[in-house]
Amino acid sequence: MATAPPQATPRLTLTGTQDEGFITHYGLPLAELGDEGEHLLALGHPTTRQILAALTAHHRVLGTRILPGEAMDDLLAHGIRRTWATASDAATDDGYTWVIHDASPHMPGAQPVTWIGHAYLDCEDIAVQEQCPRCDRPSRSTTWGLGPGRREGGPHHTCRTCTYRWPAAPALPVTLWKPRRSEPPSGPGECFACHCTTRFRCTDHTQSVPECAGTAEDPIIGHPLCATCRNAFPSDTWHRLVIAGYGSPQSRAYPDHEVQRDLWLVLRTQDGGTPEDAARDWQQRLALTNRRALRPTPDAHNRSAH
Repeated sequence: MATAPPQATPRLTLTGTQDEGFITHYGLPLAELGDEGEHLLALGHPTTRQILAALTAHHRVLGTRILPGEAMDDLLAHGIRRTWATASDAATDDGYTWVIHDASPHMPGAQPVTWIGHAYLDCEDIAVQEQCPRCDRPSRSTTWGLGPGRREGGPHHTCRTCTYRWPAAPALPVTLWKPRRSEPPSGPGECFACHCTTRFRCTDHTQSVPECAGTAEDPIIGHPLCATCRNAFPSDTWHRLVIAGYGSPQSRAYPDHEVQRDLWLVLRTQDGGTPEDAARDWQQRLALTNRRALRPTPDAHNRSAH
């Protein structure tokens, strides 16, 4: 759907049907406006409680969960606008079926609508449940971020009880073909762990090495490592990490699997565990995550009911 200047003549009344592009949550019809869906249009003037219920359900369908905080407070204070509007046929070739225009309540064809600016809410991804490695409390959501040991981005769980953060085990899709394997992409001379280069060197926050001395091919892991990352573990630990699977060739079919595994191996080794235990725990978590991903969840039934 799209917004347009008010000069178009209204030719229709929005009823909130699926054919018009609306989806209904808890009895409230919602339509995404704009190319990126940065605004939601709700028909009528619902209460704030109705809006929050429908907005939460809408984000669940998108696979995210809204987090409380300043962004939500700002939405409640400034991001909800109850007004009146008229609608008309789009009459364009851009795929939109209707356009909406601000109006006064006395204009012909005006109907009550509510604008909801939800684009900047803080959200986390709904994920397959995992237990916190430290306190064993369950986590069902992830946020994207850089992990320890390798500055690769990926989904990470954060324990709401002890605030421990760990890389999520991905659920691997079922496939009937054997994927080809290739070396993970990296720039010339780029550190495999933190991605710094001899020209753009990283900073060692532990101060064990005053300054990164640049990258060099490491014979143990078979990839370039900078001095800072190389000194993070003794040679014997690096050797055991490699045997456990750290830095093995990346699958084209499942590019996130090896990244998340490497983050996990280094994190648990940094926490005082052994690479062997970390690798065994990773395989167990991967199997459990895939079993859980195959089971229908209550959220899936709730989504299908809206």
